[in-house]
Amino acid sequence: MLGKISSSQGGAHVQFHSVIFVREMDEWKLGSEQYNDRPIDPAALYALVPTRGGAFTLARTPWTSITQTSIGGRQSGGTQAPWNLRAIRDSDFVYLRCEALKTLPPPGTEIPKPANSAVANTGVPSVPVLRLKLGSAERGVYAQEYEVHLGAVVQTRAAFDPSTRAYQNRYFVQYSLSVNAVRSNETVDLFDNHTGDRFTRLIAVDGSAIAVKLPLRALSTKTPASVTLEDGNRPASFSPFVISVFAR
Repeated sequence: MLGKISSSQGGAHVQFHSVIFVREMDEWKLGSEQYNDRPIDPAALYALVPTRGGAFTLARTPWTSITQTSIGGRQSGGTQAPWNLRAIRDSDFVYLRCEALKTLPPPGTEIPKPANSAVANTGVPSVPVLRLKLGSAERGVYAQEYEVHLGAVVQTRAAFDPSTRAYQNRYFVQYSLSVNAVRSNETVDLFDNHTGDRFTRLIAVDGSAIAVKLPLRALSTKTPASVTLEDGNRPASFSPFVISVFAR
């Protein structure tokens, strides 16, 4: 459910609210909620409660049959880029899979406390911002454009330390996905997901790969004729390509 909260006494203070309810013991209960200072796009509902998956999911995601592309450009010294990307779509989702050169720490893995830094390091290389363009370009303008941000983040938890009788911060690896709509030369938050969320459906980590699925109904009111993918910050780092439609 999406809503708007305003004071019964009037005034300028307004918040926008998204809520997920769950059915437990024959009762509806509050599962999760999130506040925003900007209106939430109704299309975000399709990301909050997505379908189980389309034809590609039902085919048990045969990723090895999907061509991979190196993203992020060549590294210093001519070494291989830290990520390879595979992408495919069906009538329900756009699927992206970023594969690292080494096994990734599973979500919830604890990170050592930073010694000389205030910021803990996940050890996971950053993933380039990806840009999705839906539809065919007319005069260089696409029907819809989106920025896709994904990668590792640090989750901080306070825990009681019996030896010092005080609370100490502990750090853990999680993975996040956020999608922003590009509108009139500005980006607007559309939806996000996090492996630490109670209802995680759009992002997962498997061995050395981060896999995400983006509900097409959250991106477009109708099935787009084409979906093009490119690097959002450095277009020259890999050639833009049209994401193929999965066929059994």
